[in-house]
Amino acid sequence: MSDSKAGMEKWIGILRAVVLGWTAFTTVFIWTVSNRGFWRPSISSASIGMEGAGRTTSFWIILALAPLALTLFYLHGRRRMQPLYRTGFLLWNLLLAGIVIYVAVSTGWESNFVGGTWGWEVPLVLLAFPFGLVAVSAVAWIYLDSKLPGEAPRGWSDLRWRTLAIALLLTPLIALIFQMGEGYDWSAKVATGTAILQWLMFIHSLENSR
Repeated sequence: MSDSKAGMEKWIGILRAVVLGWTAFTTVFIWTVSNRGFWRPSISSASIGMEGAGRTTSFWIILALAPLALTLFYLHGRRRMQPLYRTGFLLWNLLLAGIVIYVAVSTGWESNFVGGTWGWEVPLVLLAFPFGLVAVSAVAWIYLDSKLPGEAPRGWSDLRWRTLAIALLLTPLIALIFQMGEGYDWSAKVATGTAILQWLMFIHSLENSR
């Protein structure tokens, strides 16, 4: 293997890790909003370009994004689906970066991303840079990865089945914890934290391990 090819593969690996890690981080909010909407609609809300509360039309739109996001991670590494998952990861990160930067600029850099469950606010001016950087990284990853020959595709049933089963079993636990309180109390925090763990387990069970 030539030094140039080895160097390119190293950069591809770094860029892939950045893009997939950031995508997992950003899509987890889809899952937490969806769970709150199902099990405690009174506190379900979403902002940055889309407002929703409880089981409204906007909530169902957000919910529909969850299986789409998981499908992207499932398709990653299955090389016959390479154009599809590349396009998906690219569009997701470009769209989010565009929304964050647009909202930040249009409001004079005074908007905040609000996390109601944990009671924190993050100025969009601080989020614009990482969102933009990851969007550029996604473009670079896809461009460099397209220069290398394809690898043997993974099988469609090549999953981490035990992890997937455990993740599914967390669903009734999340529902139960949400029913143990009201508002943004301790139960909302514990249930949301469990939902975050469940989402990461879903991704881990479906995604390529290379």
